[in-house]
Amino acid sequence: MNKNVFAGVVAGVLVAGLVLGPTFSGLTAADAQVQPQPQGKIKPVTLVAREVVVDVAADNPAIGHPGGVQYSAMTFNGTIPAPVIAVDQGDTLRVTLINEGKTHHSLDFHAGLGPGEAVGSGTLRPGESKTWDIKADQAGAWMYHCGADGLNGVWEHIANGMYGAVVVHPINERPAKEFYLTFS
Repeated sequence: MNKNVFAGVVAGVLVAGLVLGPTFSGLTAADAQVQPQPQGKIKPVTLVAREVVVDVAADNPAIGHPGGVQYSAMTFNGTIPAPVIAVDQGDTLRVTLINEGKTHHSLDFHAGLGPGEAVGSGTLRPGESKTWDIKADQAGAWMYHCGADGLNGVWEHIANGMYGAVVVHPINERPAKEFYLTFS
């Protein structure tokens, strides 16, 4: 099949989806835009960025670790992974980031929608702090992490421990006992 025929078929499928999609779903584009957003409560969250020494293995001379194994890590609230933040769909996270670290840190919430400051803190130098609101409109489990200065260091900060999860529970979800498991 030549490229022009293939491009025509793909374009036809896309147009058909745009035209027929609302017919089969029962929704129109206007319906999707005017659906009321759930109204929730404000949940305050404070995350403190700092570098700490964490124990990786306990003191155990029998297996070759006399004195244990320690690692100089970058953390939120002193833990790896950072604390799990759980909210209900429609709630607003009022996030405060305090940088008690020795280098620049930031926060990037994948649960937020929108550009830059709508979901992230921007770069904070040592000693700075910032508070902002993020609307938890999308249900699901999302990552948050240090974005460093937005250009350099993001992978270094994540690899050294600056990541966690946000769980946004859907509206009308039945309560359940929850367990959070992180692979890293």
